Amino acid sequence: MAEALRDLPFDQFTRHSIVTQVAESVRRHHGIDRLSALDVGGFPGLTTQFLPQDSVVVIDVVAGQPVDGARYLRADGAALPFSSGAFDLVVSLDSLEHVPQDRREAYVSELLRVSRGFVLILAPFDQEETVLAERLLAEFVRVVNQEEQPQLREHRENGLPSLEEWSGFLRDRGLPCVSFSSGFVYNWLPMMLLKHYVFSLPDSEELQRSIDAFYNVTLQQSDARAPGYRHGLLASIIGASPVLDEMQAALAPHGEADRLDVIERMEQIGLLLKLADLHVSSR
Repeated sequence: MAEALRDLPFDQFTRHSIVTQVAESVRRHHGIDRLSALDVGGFPGLTTQFLPQDSVVVIDVVAGQPVDGARYLRADGAALPFSSGAFDLVVSLDSLEHVPQDRREAYVSELLRVSRGFVLILAPFDQEETVLAERLLAEFVRVVNQEEQPQLREHRENGLPSLEEWSGFLRDRGLPCVSFSSGFVYNWLPMMLLKHYVFSLPDSEELQRSIDAFYNVTLQQSDARAPGYRHGLLASIIGASPVLDEMQAALAPHGEADRLDVIERMEQIGLLLKLADLHVSSR
């Protein structure tokens, strides 16, 4: 694992690792040595670094400098500037929830239109655990960092998408698809609380990278448990494919959180909240 990737924020590392698994499966089962891939909403272009052997295009509406080596275009995900069937793999990673509800059908339809192979959508969907985790995190950031977390604000304003609605959307179009959870919520929430607490400390950049690297190297595999913070939908444009079966098995939760596990994670969260209280008091 390249050190630069190992040090990425754990949440980014997790979802891009899923893209790597899907791409490897598509190459193997469909005999494509070099995939043509599109990442919609993927600024600054990290997918390029996770798929170095493939041809990757990244689009987003963000004005900024992408990572080295990324082919980046500013474009609207609901009106993609590509011909139909232009890409072997199209991915949308934690972007659907940032699209206003009245534009989501156009957005997902465009993902499907420009793919000739597979479409992967990862997003936090409207599940009870996800909603509660985001609410707690938003309040933590407001108290500790004295600001509103902009991504979580967009989630609330747009409303989290419905997993049932969008899996049904794919099946209504005759596309076989599989779904899976990602980002074990009792890992995700303590890590997010910890990272935002560290953000509030001066000169903490190296500490932040060390926390992420430790998680990515030693704990990331434990993310594949239910309940997940986010869910994934993988659809095949070409009909039945062994890629779907392989990915459903590979990405399936390894088990539900048991009672002792939940208690342990809640104690961790309680400790972080006490640290936050001390931090605010001293300030």
